Amino acid sequence: MGKRFLLYIVSAFIMFFPAKMVIADADITPPEVDGSKLTKVMPEGKDSLAPGDAATLSVKITDESELRFASLYYRNKDNGKDRNILLAKKEGTEDIWEATFEVDEQTAPGMWQIFYILTKDIYDNEAYLYNSCMINMTPSYDMTAVDIIVAGTSLDNTPPVIDPDSLMATLPEGRDFAVSAGGAKISVAISDEGVGISQADAIYIQPISGEELHLQLNYQEESQKWEKEISLNGTNEFGTWKLYKIEARDKAGNRTEITNSELDPESTADLSAGSFFVRCTVAFQTSGGSSIDPQYVVSGGNAVKPENPTMGDGAWQGGGDFVGWYADEAFAQEFNFNLCKRGFSILLGWR
Repeated sequence: MGKRFLLYIVSAFIMFFPAKMVIADADITPPEVDGSKLTKVMPEGKDSLAPGDAATLSVKITDESELRFASLYYRNKDNGKDRNILLAKKEGTEDIWEATFEVDEQTAPGMWQIFYILTKDIYDNEAYLYNSCMINMTPSYDMTAVDIIVAGTSLDNTPPVIDPDSLMATLPEGRDFAVSAGGAKISVAISDEGVGISQADAIYIQPISGEELHLQLNYQEESQKWEKEISLNGTNEFGTWKLYKIEARDKAGNRTEITNSELDPESTADLSAGSFFVRCTVAFQTSGGSSIDPQYVVSGGNAVKPENPTMGDGAWQGGGDFVGWYADEAFAQEFNFNLCKRGFSILLGWR
């Protein structure tokens, strides 16, 4: 009767939620940017922006799942300055995303044009829409409707300064490595003597796939540094996460970057202080027995099989005798202590 009841529950769940389950498992479709819905709202009575002015920009973006972020990349036609503007979903709408182009005394004067629009969803499907008036790439759309003219400002030509000597990767207290059930924090001092910094990013090279991971840093008043907490879990790659590049851009569009000399032969910057090593976490669930400390193992290395847990005040949760360690809740797959490739939470078995 118990098994039959469970079967009915599973069947009912599949009947009522099939579409959602399929989308969650199979969304490989990138977001879609509708260039025809790209609009600009200028201050009343103005066809150019002066210090203190702002234009509101909006665009329609649709996706099968959910957008992680969207941004407009503007470039100044007259002097090459650039500005990356993050979009946010417009309140009360399903698929309209908007942002503001703000102007202050240090914003570069001249014609600002969108170079491309970049979007990415929660499954890392990304899509670009390029301005056909600026670059011959597809997909593209004529975006002259959102060109912005800036006038009446002075020009800040000085890029931000990144201090590599201040760079630090902070690991859990007492360890010289990060773990799959924890994380690390990168911090670096970046200064700007002009209008101030608008964005800073760190780019890591992942140890197994070699793919880049882009992290947007946030300014912390207390430390006066740009920082980012890097959260890790059992799905992250294990090994040495090497910091490849730090980028910074100020509000006038000046940009600077430093790259790791270990990865870029043309660089002289030592960014090793921002790199860190990640180990697999092997944790033991004893289901009411004596606790066992987790182990932190190099990927592909060996964990140490612990002594059998002792029984507590009562019987094991579930009853029976201890028979071994398993990697699945069905107690069908015995855990291989000789090969760790990811973070594990190990269960004990009983009979």
